[in-house]
Amino acid sequence: MIKIYYILLVVVILLFINQPTFEKITLKANEIQNDGNLVCLSRQQTFVNQDETYKYNLKMIDYLDSSSKSSNIFNKGKLSVKITENATNDKERWERFKKIIEYADKKNIFIWISVTTKKFFNQELQYYNDIINLGYDNIGLTLPTYYKISNKILDNIIKNNGHIRLVKGYYHGDIKNWKKVSDNYYKLACKLIESNNYHQLATHDFNILKKLKNKYPNYLKNTEIGFFSFAKKHVEYNLKSFDNIPMKSYYLSFGDYFYYAKYNIGKLNILNIIKRRLNGIKYYSL
Repeated sequence: MIKIYYILLVVVILLFINQPTFEKITLKANEIQNDGNLVCLSRQQTFVNQDETYKYNLKMIDYLDSSSKSSNIFNKGKLSVKITENATNDKERWERFKKIIEYADKKNIFIWISVTTKKFFNQELQYYNDIINLGYDNIGLTLPTYYKISNKILDNIIKNNGHIRLVKGYYHGDIKNWKKVSDNYYKLACKLIESNNYHQLATHDFNILKKLKNKYPNYLKNTEIGFFSFAKKHVEYNLKSFDNIPMKSYYLSFGDYFYYAKYNIGKLNILNIIKRRLNGIKYYSL
């Protein structure tokens, strides 16, 4: 029991260190983009202030439009949208989501549907399919590899020339063995690369990224790789052996971490989060 409380205390401390605001993350995003990298912005899932979050999503689109240095939609900053955070009821949530996609389309900004907990995964997938059926193509789905159904979903999206942001997962899926989750990530990443379409591989597993590089020396030509911004030095250290990375992206999020922790503390994969945070922190002194 003491160990559990210790872990929770560490998580809470890590969550509240330098709690970011929209103004702070845009300043950080400016630095990242000025260094020749891409950014992906998002607001935390809190289930409070949905009207405010909806407005922030539009505001982030405006920021990405004005700050991006390319006219190519895949070489511009992107927005990750949590579908639960734009309204309190399903009808308004869907209508506002459509407005976000439409507004982003006019600004030539790409949107990722963010993955959250298992409770909402089917709805996230449904939103993706429904918006694709409306004819929008500035949209992609975040897909965790800790779900057994991920392989089937990925095959279907590839078949229809869609776009995937592949992650191992931040919460809990139905594959509990993390080695199997990692093996599944590698297998699905190979399929994405071989599709020869734009996708993002979001992972801090550099063994997988290097293994992919050995198998597909030019795989980064169409594939973006994504990382958390807090681990930037950790990332740079581990990518020294990569000669050229045309699309490297850093994820920045903001919001009320009290409500984020309150809602998600029992749903997050705590041990993996701590490990990721500590891996990033230890490189800050380099």
